[in-house]
Amino acid sequence: MSVSPTAELTLGLARRASTPGELPDDIRERARQSLLDWFAATLGGSSEEGPVALLGALPHREADDPEAVTVVGHRARLGALDAALVNGTASHVLDFDDVNLAFLGHASVAVLAAVLALAEQRDLAVGESVGAYVAGYETACRLAVALGPEPYQRGFHA
Repeated sequence: MSVSPTAELTLGLARRASTPGELPDDIRERARQSLLDWFAATLGGSSEEGPVALLGALPHREADDPEAVTVVGHRARLGALDAALVNGTASHVLDFDDVNLAFLGHASVAVLAAVLALAEQRDLAVGESVGAYVAGYETACRLAVALGPEPYQRGFHA
């Protein structure tokens, strides 16, 4: 049975992203700065109309629910997927989030929102979380380079 080129690419990216390795000090420092930047942008955007509307529309969890995770800037707790959605929206709503020219977009919005929600839900160690963020960010950039600027030029904002 043959594998489609799309499935082959997806599998290759997944294998590369999931290969553990020691991060160099400069990459760890860049990840730390990105995390601080993301939290500042997310906290600033957390009280804006979009994230607040999402928060109001999603089912809340009890504080002692092991599946519940933090929504930045709010006491409410949500499931990981919903918290990632609200936090990702909050981190982008003011448009102060990171930009990567290879990506032509804001990779940390989606990657950090997802990584932090899963890290909290699964009680991951900081090193694992940072490694997941770096892998996700690098994968997003590799995909963007492979696609080129055409999607962005046609109006798809990453």
